[in-house]
Amino acid sequence: MGFSHLSCTKVVDINLNDAAPKLIIEGGISDKLASCSVKLSKTVNFDKPNDFPAVTGALVTITDEFGEYAALTETTPGLYKADFYRGNAGKTYTVTVNAEGKTYTASSRMAYPIAIDTLIPQRITFDHFGKTETLNFVKIQYQDPKWEENYYHFIEKINSMISTDIMIDNDILRDGNVISQQIYSENPPIQEGDTITVYLQTIQKDIFNYFAQLSQVTSQDRGGQAAAPANPTSNFSNGALGYFSAYSVRSKRIIIP
Repeated sequence: MGFSHLSCTKVVDINLNDAAPKLIIEGGISDKLASCSVKLSKTVNFDKPNDFPAVTGALVTITDEFGEYAALTETTPGLYKADFYRGNAGKTYTVTVNAEGKTYTASSRMAYPIAIDTLIPQRITFDHFGKTETLNFVKIQYQDPKWEENYYHFIEKINSMISTDIMIDNDILRDGNVISQQIYSENPPIQEGDTITVYLQTIQKDIFNYFAQLSQVTSQDRGGQAAAPANPTSNFSNGALGYFSAYSVRSKRIIIP
């Protein structure tokens, strides 16, 4: 199944803590065809609405460690893609962005893929203020490789809608084990008869840390904190925000009974 529509792990609307606008670069390349894309936008002040303006007219390229090169095309304002370029596990990829007179770079090594063994439907019924409610979710089960640190990012598609929840995990204290991980989406909630597709991305530690920090920021934002949150640590040079991730991905689908 293709993965082009999930190549740039979702954009999460957050108030970024910068007085002057900064470039936000969110991009990725996977081992699936048509997965290479980069989104460019700019920050807004903390007290402004989360309407990040697109950055157009940039030059965006991706190069692997052996010099294979791809130029990305701007398909919609601020979104740059290379439809016929795919990554290979074990290789390091570098993205270069020339935008508004400045150059930004980031590199990421593509981890090896991990297969999903099974998806298991789960259902919990509980009493909520005198009303019976049901929560549907799935568990993902997969074999973690031995003798190496592994970091995972899960994306859940409910029918045709991608969940906005940030779901990550690692194999600390579980190296080499069969891991069973709950995948729970609040937005949108899962109903009986829904088709659920779970994508298991194998990512690098710095990308895992980025999403962990981003999850903390968005939790603060939802909680109505008065102080501006800190920006997640980017792997880009020259002061750009965001991330570039080279990742492998495998997926599996289930219908909720």
